[in-house]
Amino acid sequence: MKLNRYYFLILLILFSATPSYADAGIPMLALVLPGMIVSLVPIIIIEAWCIRRSLNISFARAVKVMGIANIESTLIGIPLTWTIWFVVEMTLAYVGYQLSASLGVKVPDFVSYAFGLTVGAAWLAPSESQGYWIVRQPH
Repeated sequence: MKLNRYYFLILLILFSATPSYADAGIPMLALVLPGMIVSLVPIIIIEAWCIRRSLNISFARAVKVMGIANIESTLIGIPLTWTIWFVVEMTLAYVGYQLSASLGVKVPDFVSYAFGLTVGAAWLAPSESQGYWIVRQPH
């Protein structure tokens, strides 16, 4: 009985999906999180080796402490920070767009470019004219 609910849920998700678009932007978290996870082990070992003397603990204990801290910050802290920054980015972009549209003011290119590189770092919006170099596709 329980298995049938899962099948129903999967079918519901599959058949209610909407079309995807290639120009929807790129969530930067999706690009950097796999590399962060791969680099966890060397970072934990290096930090444990460096911190064991100052904390006066064994290497095994230092690995455990550094492992917990790094795993929590990588799997919880970074996605949480990305989510908050994404909300800030979208809110500021929406407010800026509404203000410029209602006031009839065109935002200078250098302002939108600077905004896109700094505040817009969580989600790279599609840009044909200036964003091609930010995330390079391999040839």
